Amino acid sequence: MPQVTISVHKRFLRLGLFHREKRRQEIRNLAAAIQECVAKALDTGTKEGHLEPSQIEVSFKTYGPHDIGGFDFGVNIIAKSYPERLANLDERRTRIEKSLKKHPSVPICPTDGMSGFVWIHPGESSYGEF
Repeated sequence: MPQVTISVHKRFLRLGLFHREKRRQEIRNLAAAIQECVAKALDTGTKEGHLEPSQIEVSFKTYGPHDIGGFDFGVNIIAKSYPERLANLDERRTRIEKSLKKHPSVPICPTDGMSGFVWIHPGESSYGEF
């Protein structure tokens, strides 16, 4: 089950993004869109590596006063390493980037100096439910 953490720079809070009541539905829509695009991009086409959007965990965090980073919007994805996934990992990342750039709730506008990234962290893992 991949985990996605969306990191948002405090500048967005000053701009009124990601904390106003009217934006809550947009954030939920963004989380659902992230689940969908990550599931499609990381699905391996095998029984073991098949992903459904509901299997993607999404959480949001705001950079605190002690955090340092040059990006305004970061997407970190932790996912199990499969050979099929590793064979074209950059292509999968690019698909996620393109999907996010199109989404209306992603407040990235390079002309305003805002920037974002997608980083997929594949690795060995063990998952179990209780």
